[in-house]
Amino acid sequence: MDLLGRLFRRKKDSQFLYTEALECLLQGETNDAFTKLRELVREDTENVQAYLKLGDIFRERSQTDQAIKIHQSLTFRRRLSSAVKREIYASLARDYSASGRYDRSEEHANRVLKLDKKNRWALEFLIDISEKQKKWEKASKYLRRLEKVTREEKSKRHAFYILMQGRDREEDGLFQEAKGFYNKAISADDSFADAYLYLGNLAEDEGNLDEAVAQWTTFAEKSAGGGRQIYGRLEKTLFELGRFGETEEFYRKLSEKDSSNMDAFSGLINVLAAKGEFDEAIAIVDDLTNRNGQSVRIRLARLKLELRKRQEDELSNEVDEIVSLMHGGR
Repeated sequence: MDLLGRLFRRKKDSQFLYTEALECLLQGETNDAFTKLRELVREDTENVQAYLKLGDIFRERSQTDQAIKIHQSLTFRRRLSSAVKREIYASLARDYSASGRYDRSEEHANRVLKLDKKNRWALEFLIDISEKQKKWEKASKYLRRLEKVTREEKSKRHAFYILMQGRDREEDGLFQEAKGFYNKAISADDSFADAYLYLGNLAEDEGNLDEAVAQWTTFAEKSAGGGRQIYGRLEKTLFELGRFGETEEFYRKLSEKDSSNMDAFSGLINVLAAKGEFDEAIAIVDDLTNRNGQSVRIRLARLKLELRKRQEDELSNEVDEIVSLMHGGR
């Protein structure tokens, strides 16, 4: 067979092997893909895509040094298109990230951006590794660049990065600086609930309980989960301030805002029971039963109220223990 025929056949066989390897990868048969790719690069050293995939498999096997070696060797090849260069640098960025060498990882992701300033993958990748390193300012910088590409504003995410800078300052004992970051986070997005929680915590530590109550209340109102983790602390603080009567208003407001917030209803029912307003508390429980069907938690709440109304405190406490054991389950 002449030289041209042998070269044509080798190219045809290489393409067939590569297609088979890709099919194996799509089916999750990594070992078979690896074997075919190894065979392919022995036969066709010019197949850059095969080397790329082979290096990626080494990385997935946690053999990052081998992955870096293969991918790095590709950077020395001549006449590579910009698209192929981007793929190589992206693979190297992933390799170095997997090995924990974030500085080199960032370097190669930025090389992708040099070739394509609007490369969404590179920007999202750089944001991710910045978060992993807790480099919040840098994450925010890359996020601003991503926003220009996607034309989507991410104010809540910026607020999170600012908040995390505050958390770092608080851990270092720099409480005033932390407070400044929490307020800045609110300025970035006033719907970002967590900033109010941490401002309330700082106010409590300073002995400013009125301020703590105000911040925690805002946190609960703005939190997607209703700020349930703050209910007990808020009740205790309002009691210490002699403002326990405000607890009823707090729970009413939350339960009206979110009819599925059973913790708010539970808090309201307990407050009414503490005031001796058992009939209103029972009426709320009955309404919840009508709206939510047969719930063990709600039925136990009604039983508890009836027992307390009859001053059967010992049995009422037993119900409390059952509810505690259930962890709020139905």
